[in-house]
Amino acid sequence: MKLASDGTETDIAEPLDTNEIFRQAELAKELSRQAAVAAEQLQISRQAEPVADVVYFNDAKIMAEIGCPAANFTEITDNFTCFYQNPSAEAPEFLSSTWEADNATGCAAIFWPLAADFGRPWCLHKSELIDSRVEASLEQTTNEKALHLQGSTLLLGMLSGPNPTHQLNIHFYHVYVWMKKQGIEMGDLNIVSDCPNPSKCMGPYGIGLARAFGQLHFLPELPPVTLFDKITFSLPVGFPFDIHKYELDKTLDCNFLELTWAVKQHYGIDPEQRANPKRVVIAVRKPNESRALDNVADLHAALQSRGYNVSIVTFGNLTFQQQLEAVSDAAVLVGVTGSDLMNLVFLPISGSIVEIFPVAQGQQVFTPELWNLAHMFWKTLSGIGCP
Repeated sequence: MKLASDGTETDIAEPLDTNEIFRQAELAKELSRQAAVAAEQLQISRQAEPVADVVYFNDAKIMAEIGCPAANFTEITDNFTCFYQNPSAEAPEFLSSTWEADNATGCAAIFWPLAADFGRPWCLHKSELIDSRVEASLEQTTNEKALHLQGSTLLLGMLSGPNPTHQLNIHFYHVYVWMKKQGIEMGDLNIVSDCPNPSKCMGPYGIGLARAFGQLHFLPELPPVTLFDKITFSLPVGFPFDIHKYELDKTLDCNFLELTWAVKQHYGIDPEQRANPKRVVIAVRKPNESRALDNVADLHAALQSRGYNVSIVTFGNLTFQQQLEAVSDAAVLVGVTGSDLMNLVFLPISGSIVEIFPVAQGQQVFTPELWNLAHMFWKTLSGIGCP
């Protein structure tokens, strides 16, 4: 306060503390900087350790709560399967051209199986509301209930059944070719099959083949929560390929040879193992199957009398590894035309095949499939027609 010239009092503002002003400004700047650093670190941590590209909840109640678009949530695991994409992840790969957005269900992408396909619809769901629900559900999930499949995962449908010919030619040959293009090594792939009954969808042959590629899982058997780092969705029934129409092609030869060598190595069998010239394997079918050999005992006795080491094998009763071991040193594989002779691809380099063709209604039953396959593997196949 100060006296004016007329004696009155006048209020005068206190002088500004410039140091305090500067200090407050610097503090505000520091707080802003710290907030920016914290946000950046959070973003980096999320990029370095993402929750997952895609999340799958194998729980009807959770999927219903999150919002999986299905008419009947009590049967959700039977008629509609939902996957949820992390908003920060790149779009997953679809190997089928029939994936498309579906506004009615809210799926970002959906595959509706064709009549000839096996499997159920797969829906990839993504929305802000779903993202928040998925995140909340993940926070409540314990590690014991979650599976994290690191690296690349290939999702297959139910496949086409336990027939070895289908498993090798229709499915896993093309899986191998796809892996090569993606730069994925044998043993590093996660395979998930949307198969409720593995024995019917894949059988021991398909299951054994799949395990040579990496980890094998079945979608209905996954834990309540599965996190996928990178998932590729594949068309149910696998990849179309018909060796009946096969024409000799050097690239195809190499892929098939590489695949069989890699499978042998996975099961501890030397791919360069030579055949035992006295070793003969006779493949017989199960009693309830068609095209049975009637005189197996006579054939066995005749060969043994000539000094051959003969084994009679029912491949359908063996695991995949046992089948590989049965033919690993065989000089000759004998059997009736059919999928049992698919193991010719795992014979030693110098192995040979005797394929016996049945005669039905006066006509010899012959298909070029096994002959083509043997030719591809530089093996000799001799065909014999029998009534």
